Amino acid sequence: MTKIDAKIRLCSHCKCKMAISRQTCPHCGLPSFFPNVDLANDPAERKKLRDKYVAALDDCNGKGTNEIASHFEQACKRSKAVFALNVKKLHREIASITDIFETYYDLERLKNRTEDETGLDWARLRPQAEIELLGDHRNIDQIHYASLSLEGHFLEHYGDCVVTLSEPMIAHRASCFQGNTAVLYHQKRTFSELIRSGWENRHEICVAALASQLDSGSTPASFPAILVHPGTTSLEDRFVEVHVFGPMTVRTFESVCFNCKEQSTRVAAFVDAIIDKLNANNVKVV
Repeated sequence: MTKIDAKIRLCSHCKCKMAISRQTCPHCGLPSFFPNVDLANDPAERKKLRDKYVAALDDCNGKGTNEIASHFEQACKRSKAVFALNVKKLHREIASITDIFETYYDLERLKNRTEDETGLDWARLRPQAEIELLGDHRNIDQIHYASLSLEGHFLEHYGDCVVTLSEPMIAHRASCFQGNTAVLYHQKRTFSELIRSGWENRHEICVAALASQLDSGSTPASFPAILVHPGTTSLEDRFVEVHVFGPMTVRTFESVCFNCKEQSTRVAAFVDAIIDKLNANNVKVV
């Protein structure tokens, strides 16, 4: 560490400490430009989202589910961004000496696909999808992936520790997409007909993408499983993907939930070490 790196200042946004040499806060990502957000807020993208949102509401009105759709939309306004990974991966990331989740386009880093049941080349598809998403290659290693969630529902293919991200730390740099960008790129090779949104409009993309899953029997209790529906394989997962641009640390977390199926002494030791780090940074364990 250089002498300038040793000097500390507080981020004006999240008030966390960071090295004075950093150009962006490692916890909340400010100050910076966020191309994923700018692209989601492009007038053409906003119109495409709004048109599909209105069409989805019209369809619900025709089916008699418009009131249910309204309740679903209101619930989605409170949705959180979550991702899952296994306990060993989480331990390596937050109980290590660096404390930084450095971003890069390898899907395995955050989602930790423990078993590739799809046969797809994720290492190739992910950067190709990000170039299509962001328009060029310059920022393809800057996105963390999550999904919108209600009541902590998560995609089980990726691990059994569920991290919920803190809204104040990500809202300014998060955008949403109507599904798994890598899978959709594999299927379509273009995103021209697909929809995205900014964080503040995430309820609209939820309605546009998922209102067709509502029926007369849908209740608020069923909304979490409609918003996040794990398939038999990850290719069949149904969810709204969240893209968080830039770095993050344990301070970017709101909470962590442990659903560890393995109960070995070693896993318990990993969990204890993680909880110590979470407690030290005022992150809830749920």
